[in-house]
Amino acid sequence: MHDKSMPCTNYFQIIGEVIYASIDSIAQSRHISYESAHKEVLKYLVSNSAQWNSGRQPIIKYEDPLCRIAYLYGIVSVNANLIEFIFRNDQELSEFVDQTHADNGQINICAFGGGPGTELLGMAKWLEKRELGYPVILDFLILDQIKEWLESWQSIQRKMEFRFKNHYGVDRANWPINVSRGFCPIDITSTESFGNLGDVFGQDLYILSYVVSEIFDFAPT
Repeated sequence: MHDKSMPCTNYFQIIGEVIYASIDSIAQSRHISYESAHKEVLKYLVSNSAQWNSGRQPIIKYEDPLCRIAYLYGIVSVNANLIEFIFRNDQELSEFVDQTHADNGQINICAFGGGPGTELLGMAKWLEKRELGYPVILDFLILDQIKEWLESWQSIQRKMEFRFKNHYGVDRANWPINVSRGFCPIDITSTESFGNLGDVFGQDLYILSYVVSEIFDFAPT
């Protein structure tokens, strides 16, 4: 039995824990102080925002882990909330998820540009709040050009599962979700990239949150 008074998945808490641990690790590896590394993250927050609002193709230095931390800091919680909102307010989508899980025992999800873990967080909170009484099995296929996002995705998953263990116990049968994932570092804007991914179009759900946001950002007004 878990404590009903405890809050469900909290984006800011999970992301905050990931960010703190990541900055601390990077600071140690670069032999700088935590404060110095944190200042670099804040600089990236400013420069990334300027790039996104420049009206041109943004140049973001995702190869630098401190830049990826800035993305986690400024974007992931907002996008995760959007994912949760969609699932929570679309009755047809909710019924499809329930029926597919009942028929197949899991939901296969392909996340286009889903490297940072927004889809995982959004669905986790939505499913936990529903209190279905059984674990929903989520099998993610993540397509993202930035292969380093796998580290962030794994960190988010570990923090989320650590919370589940403390909240619901070690038996995963009592958790709201159980998660597996595969990661393909490909350029999703290139059709040639999909030539060797035969199973990519056999998923139950496709989430294109990042892709659609990019389209709207660069669409003429």
